[in-house]
Parts: sequence; structure tokens; C-alpha cells
Amino acid sequence: MGIHAEILTKPLKSLGVQTSDFSVYYDLVQALRSRGVPFIPLDADDEIPLHVAVVLTTAAEAPRVTHGRVVVYTTPESSVEEALRLLEGHEAFRQCVIGVDPGERPGVAVLADGKVVRLIHAASPEAVRPAVESALSECPAGRFLVRIGNGAPTHRDRILRALIGLEAAMELVDETRSTPPSGYHGSAERDTAAATNIALTPGAAIDPASVGPVVPTAGELRDIQRKSRLASRGRFTIGRDLALGVALGEMTLEQALSRQGQRA
Repeated sequence: MGIHAEILTKPLKSLGVQTSDFSVYYDLVQALRSRGVPFIPLDADDEIPLHVAVVLTTAAEAPRVTHGRVVVYTTPESSVEEALRLLEGHEAFRQCVIGVDPGERPGVAVLADGKVVRLIHAASPEAVRPAVESALSECPAGRFLVRIGNGAPTHRDRILRALIGLEAAMELVDETRSTPPSGYHGSAERDTAAATNIALTPGAAIDPASVGPVVPTAGELRDIQRKSRLASRGRFTIGRDLALGVALGEMTLEQALSRQGQRA
């Protein structure tokens, strides 16, 4: 008696996007495609295929979705990350590491169990805190660690002071080897690439109690004054007190120039 062998090809688990909100659909599709994640578009009345393991939808439409695993849209990045986490069967990541490349506009990289899940170009050193807080709330993990590059001392110290009080361990990383090679387009790509390298590099633990006040160097103040001359096209140079305010993040260079102009 012969034996009939039948090979069944089982479809891989997939993500489904089921929403009539075109704006949400567009944002989700862009986020999924940017990460190379395949998905299945579903109309509101479509029967959900068995191989669709997670469905992305809106809060208004979620009650009508007949599926056990539904991710309600919040932002494109966090919604896709949550869907992928469920798709892979993770209730939580083991560790979330956030790398920060100090500078006027710091680069921030969020890595969950070694995978880059978010890249941010913060508007200022102080803006790093809300970026980190967002990562802490949207990246469930057993341990959180923030690694900060040791370059750009004044910007670095402003970041450290801004992060005091967060429920995360902090490390200071020697960023000598974190500078990415040439080929990146623009400062945003370079800074976030450097932040990723910093996140992957072990550093020395930081005791929050040891973080002192921000003390800009004389050279940094002179550099800010130099930039003020360039910005004003040589009309005037801001005073040392205004340069200090800029260095500490108390005002922008434009605001300092305006105040200097009022003194003239």
C-alpha cells in the first residue's frame, strides 16, 4: 500500500490594517513600509484571514473588529511597534536602551532588545526628556537604560540635569568611536546614527546625585559670541551674560540678539 504524503504550506503570521480613516491608513502604511513590514489591507466588512495575527485599527472602529488581537492607533511608530511586539509573541521586552548623542539638537535612538525601534532628532538638550519619557511609556520592558555620550560637555550636562528623576539607569559613554562614517545625509541622520552607536556601547554608571550645575567654558561662550556676530552680519556681538543664557538654554541666540539690539 502506498503512502500519500501531502505537504501543506502554512502562511506566515501577518499584520492587518483595517480602517476607513484614510489619514490613519496612510500613516500606518508609511510606517510599515519604512520598516519593510508586510501587511494586509482590510475593508471594514472583510472577513479577517486566519493567518492575520494582529489587526491595526482606530479607537472608533475597534469595537467592530472581530479579532482577538487588536492594536488601537495612537501614533504610527508606537502603533506599529506594539503590533510587531504582539506578532512576535512578546508581552514585554527584556531591556530598552536609549542612546543620546549630545549637541544643540541631540540625536536619540531607542533600542528594544537590541533592535532600533525609534530615532529622534530632539530640538534641544531639554527636549531629550520628553523623548525619553515617551520611550519609557511606549516600550514595555523589564529594564530601562539611558546611555549618554560624553562629548559636548555643556549640552551633555544640560541633558543629564533634564533627565534627573526618571525611572531609568544612566550611563556615560565614551563616544570616541560613536561618530558614524561619511555617507549620511544631513545632521539628523548623523546624530541619530551616533546615538545608535552610543546605545550599543557600555558606559560608566551615573549617580544622579553627582550631577552638578551646568558650567559652560570660556571657549563655549566665545563661540556663541562669534555666532552672534555672524548672525547679525557684524552689527554687534552679544554680551557675555547673554552668551551664558544661550549656553544654559535659557534663551535662543535670536532672543539674545534681540536683547542686545535693545541695549544698543
